[in-house]
Amino acid sequence: MPASTAIFNAWMHFFIEGALADELGAVGYDVWRLETNQLFRIVHELLSPMTILSTSATTGQPILCDDLAPGPDGSCTRLALSAMVAAMAHLESPAGFGTADPAAWAWGRLHHLTIRPLFPNPALNLPAPGETPEGGFPRAGDNFNVNVADTGWRSLAFAQQGHGPAQRFIAVARAGEPIRVRWQLPGGVIFDSRSPHYRDLLDRHYLPEQHFDAPYLVGEIVRDGETRWEFR
Repeated sequence: MPASTAIFNAWMHFFIEGALADELGAVGYDVWRLETNQLFRIVHELLSPMTILSTSATTGQPILCDDLAPGPDGSCTRLALSAMVAAMAHLESPAGFGTADPAAWAWGRLHHLTIRPLFPNPALNLPAPGETPEGGFPRAGDNFNVNVADTGWRSLAFAQQGHGPAQRFIAVARAGEPIRVRWQLPGGVIFDSRSPHYRDLLDRHYLPEQHFDAPYLVGEIVRDGETRWEFR
């Protein structure tokens, strides 16, 4: 994905902190406890010309954009610009992409997926150590993607770990036909790292964003089953 994705996500981090962290922190509330959709709605309202929020008599913009320190009221316009400066400075720093050239700001270098099993064991983590330079699988997508790739805005690392991998599910419904189910699964069909099937679904379908047909009717399961057990 283009550099604009990284820029927007970094900008959101600094704008949210600048607008809300001081007021909420004064009452002992961590701004990052708010859900992603709540934060986005607040930012949208702060930047709306028709805002319903209380405004400053000096700037005519929401007073939330001002900090609690004494002095003239700050505006949302100024905060938006300072957040952009902070975002660009972070992304070109060693903590970001380590270069000032936005053409080299590939989103997947920051936004990558690490899969850890429910039974903690570093030897079973995916990707394997040294498999990718980023330490995770480079991923597309952001907080506004149906194919959930939510990293939140709390951390500037943007690695997809907190929400983790998720099953991708599509139900295809056509008039007069049974519902067809297609999905991706982020792993394999066998939980044994010695097996070639330990991550076959991950490599063949999940990472390339390819869904496969999932049999769910009895006839489909009988037809597509590789092996069968008969109990007598």
